[in-house]
Amino acid sequence: MLSFYWLKNLSVKSFGLLSANRATAHGGSDGKPAGGESHPQKSGSPKFGVQNGLVLVMPKYEENVVTEEEVKRLHRALQRAPKEQKMGKWYAYRSYAALYRAQNAGYHWGYTNYGFGPNSSQECTCGLRVEIAEGEKAEAYETVGIDLSPIQRVRGHRTLPAQEDESVALIVKLDYKLDGSPTLAHAYCQVCSEFVTELLLPLAHDFVVGHNQSCKK
Repeated sequence: MLSFYWLKNLSVKSFGLLSANRATAHGGSDGKPAGGESHPQKSGSPKFGVQNGLVLVMPKYEENVVTEEEVKRLHRALQRAPKEQKMGKWYAYRSYAALYRAQNAGYHWGYTNYGFGPNSSQECTCGLRVEIAEGEKAEAYETVGIDLSPIQRVRGHRTLPAQEDESVALIVKLDYKLDGSPTLAHAYCQVCSEFVTELLLPLAHDFVVGHNQSCKK
């Protein structure tokens, strides 16, 4: 398995280096531990409106899954690149590796933006693409007990890393430890509003799986 230990030293802002064009470069209480083609709304997907501070939209998705082989290929390209191309290859490798790592950790957040102004949109690590106006509408609502970004308040996220079904429970924050101790995760259920903070990542995954089984309709 490819090691991404060095990525622990990157801030969340580092993910903002991702380009909208993947060809160039592709952030409680006790829980239950236990760019590309747009797709139409599936049966059972959320409808338009606002419910409990969550914005319900017609989901649109980008195919942004990054594989381990893809990351390895970019790393090989970085190693072989002439000196004058090293910087660009390094940014591409780091961006893909960061997205790969977030997806395999199950971490949902708006890792890249498309456009500027009222016609702009944001894309989650799960491929959900949200218009900025929808995100701003979500931001007007407060969720008690845990901080959520606007895109984390929008329904329609897909499971990570497979991106196959809707996920109503999300890992919304990761705490990387520079001393090498285990990563801690924060997770939230969009249906019942239960959340957990500072759980070991495997237990946060159990929370997500459990709430997707009990709360998803």
